[in-house]
Amino acid sequence: MFELVISDKACEEISFLQLAKQLKREVQLLKGVFVYDQFAGRERICFAVPKKMADYALARAKDEIAEHLAVEYKYRFFDQRLELFGLDELMRTAFLSALAVFDKETDKKYILEHLNFFDEVNIDSCFAFCMPLLQERWTEIVSLVESNMFELMANEGLLEMMKFLIRSCPVESEEVFVGQTENLFLIENARREVQFEFEKNVSGRKKLVHQLVNLVPKKLVVCTGLDIGLKKIFEERVFEIVR
Repeated sequence: MFELVISDKACEEISFLQLAKQLKREVQLLKGVFVYDQFAGRERICFAVPKKMADYALARAKDEIAEHLAVEYKYRFFDQRLELFGLDELMRTAFLSALAVFDKETDKKYILEHLNFFDEVNIDSCFAFCMPLLQERWTEIVSLVESNMFELMANEGLLEMMKFLIRSCPVESEEVFVGQTENLFLIENARREVQFEFEKNVSGRKKLVHQLVNLVPKKLVVCTGLDIGLKKIFEERVFEIVR
């Protein structure tokens, strides 16, 4: 069997959820064993697959880790450094998420070139010590936004910039359904058949918007009455239904 351990420092601002869900699905398709746990302030994924599938499993894991770094780490980087006065929390989350997703393939290419491991990787350490040029690139983006802040904050410039970023990203999900139960927000039929649930509170709303921007849907089907600014963010991609 080929075994791999992936760990990351537990962090409220960085979602390990998509990485874990997608890798679990991949491992199950390969008839392997998958375990997710938390210990000593860290989140950890451990999986094992047949040895003949080692190269494929390692390549898929590296691609998902690169996605995690290029989106979740990038979002946190911007969140810690950009002050966006005049935006409510949901719009701020949407803008930072769009900024993170935009041009992520360039970041992923660099990340993949610097992901050198075989049976174990600590994502946070790898980011801190092996990818200095990535942080320099993101710092340049922060400086660019800050230097144009006056224009962006005038006449909904930031909103228009956000919508431009989303329109410029390649579609990753043909159709995504967003609904709600009594206690949860739901995303169904999302990218690569992964589904998500978020608590029905302010934090859950932010995570929902962040994930929707990350999925870059071509069509967003929303239950009537679910108002979290989706029409502002996705414009003509939003379709309402009664359910």
